[in-house]
Amino acid sequence: MERYVGLVRAYVRDGDESSLLAIGDLRDTLLAQNVPMEEVVNLHEQAMMSLKDQMSQGRFDEIITRTSTCLAELVIAYSFADQKKKVVRERSQRVEQDRQRLEALGQMAGGIAHEFNNLLQPIMGMAELGLDEAEPGSEQSERLTTIFDCASQAAIIVRGVLSTARKQGAEPNLWPLAPLVAKTVQFLSAIMPSEITLELVVDCGEEQVLCDESELGQVLLNLIRNASDAMAGSGVVRIRLEKKPGQGSVEGSSGFPASDVLRLSVSDAGAGMPADVAARAGQPFFTTKSPGHGTGHGLAIVLSIVHGWHGDLQIDTAPGQGTRVSITLPIIENAASAVA
Repeated sequence: MERYVGLVRAYVRDGDESSLLAIGDLRDTLLAQNVPMEEVVNLHEQAMMSLKDQMSQGRFDEIITRTSTCLAELVIAYSFADQKKKVVRERSQRVEQDRQRLEALGQMAGGIAHEFNNLLQPIMGMAELGLDEAEPGSEQSERLTTIFDCASQAAIIVRGVLSTARKQGAEPNLWPLAPLVAKTVQFLSAIMPSEITLELVVDCGEEQVLCDESELGQVLLNLIRNASDAMAGSGVVRIRLEKKPGQGSVEGSSGFPASDVLRLSVSDAGAGMPADVAARAGQPFFTTKSPGHGTGHGLAIVLSIVHGWHGDLQIDTAPGQGTRVSITLPIIENAASAVA
């Protein structure tokens, strides 16, 4: 306190700029010590009280001008720091609120998934019994196969929901991605509305990546549904899997070496999104859909899954130009490279 009072008196007395520099150094020290803003303002009040004798000598305007300069040097940085703390505090509160909402939603989803899984078991069982009795290759056999495959895939998705609700993420393993994508797209084609066409292009071999089959179903289902909704439920959703040159490692991949990568993209010809909306697309509870048509969890789940695979996700979009969501995964040449 005495140091600040002395510096203010020195600056008021002779206007020496070195006193202002010293006040700046003192401010930095007080900031580092987390001295409350109220105490800093009180310092200046005490300095003003010490100048009453000089004010009575007719230097009032000059003293006010110079002490205001000292005050500005002292508190401006404090104002910025206080504002930053406020922003951080509000952000932390929002994160905690989202965490609580996600936890409650996870508990509810877990209960629903459990009941839904109980309903799937007899469907799969009856379809399997029907297949045993149906003539192989008959139309009835093909329909029962579709029922069984769809129910099996739904059961895999339900298990994924249950594991997420219990906070037990699936353990990714080495898989050749191309056949998994082809199988998943074939299944999704059977359950999509007839107005939506899924177009798959595969431009790679059977390179292996870290992933999980059930989670891949969740990822593609969410991305394809988003693409379908963007086109108002009618149009072509283009899925492309291709091998691309890597850049040493994939951002977000925990530094896995990757001379090459696989990129899985889902594109639509919808309205697209402005940059500020695209930047928030992966946040929980954020949705561009109308009430009752979106929860804001789809892309957040996809992002979480992809990061669990040590991959990266990118959104390319612009108003009037559609949207492409790309997932980049490092190609793993051998099992030893897959150890994180």
